[in-house]
Amino acid sequence: VIVLGPAGSGKTTCLSALKVASQRLGSTPEDALASLAHFHLHTLNPKATTRDLFCGYADRPAKEWKQGIFASLVRAILEDSGSGGGQRNVVMLDGPVDSDWAASISTALDESRRLILGSGEVLTLPPWLTIGFETEDLRTVAPSTVSCCAVVYVGGTALGPNALAATWLQRLPTCLLPLRDSLSDMFSAIADPAMEYVRGPECTEIFPTTNEGLYVSLLTLLSSLFEAAGTAGASEHLEQIFLFATAWSVGASLDGPSRARFSDKLRRLASSIDARITGLSVKAGLFDYAFCVQD
Repeated sequence: VIVLGPAGSGKTTCLSALKVASQRLGSTPEDALASLAHFHLHTLNPKATTRDLFCGYADRPAKEWKQGIFASLVRAILEDSGSGGGQRNVVMLDGPVDSDWAASISTALDESRRLILGSGEVLTLPPWLTIGFETEDLRTVAPSTVSCCAVVYVGGTALGPNALAATWLQRLPTCLLPLRDSLSDMFSAIADPAMEYVRGPECTEIFPTTNEGLYVSLLTLLSSLFEAAGTAGASEHLEQIFLFATAWSVGASLDGPSRARFSDKLRRLASSIDARITGLSVKAGLFDYAFCVQD
């Protein structure tokens, strides 16, 4: 199976929810669902290591075959699960699919379900063991690999940055709950228009980003600043904190000229809601300032 979709679309969350749901269904008295109680999800990132370590390689000085990480995991699953009765295991390869290493496991995806190692050894995969891919696109995947898999597409619009912000607001610490309405208004009046401006023709990014990724950075930075400022500091400097976090998250990937225009845009957005940004020079951009918490 291939779980396909852009970063931040919720692919990993969907897989985690599937695991939890399967285990809960397996705990019911129904015998037909008992096998779901032992649902194991194993995640590997093939790009986190070299091809030799992932697929295995021949150690010529020692004249022996060194088993790769993928084959070692499959072998461990087969040994631990025994006959596999009542078990369901999924090995999910999370990351960009490289045709180089994907070709080495292609035989495990077809009807024969046989993983042929470089040493010549063959591992037969039982029906209760599934190999999957979690990736952003299929540009480097061979058609023969795709044809062997079912593809589940998780679109980026299924979640969206607004859902992330709404969830974050619901999970605010109790001491920050009085600021929830003000923060919600700032997301609508500042963060959302700023995001649209970054995607417009007046801005150029140094590297590509997604709306969900920028919003996650914004929410993470806000959480850190609120924790450092404390309840009193967060209430007193709410607008300054939000503008600083927006500049260094939504606008962090912009080049120099775009940052200057983005800074002017943020000033206009802040003025539209009468945000307190006194003390900032008109000639300097927001990227020239830092929000510091002092004892």
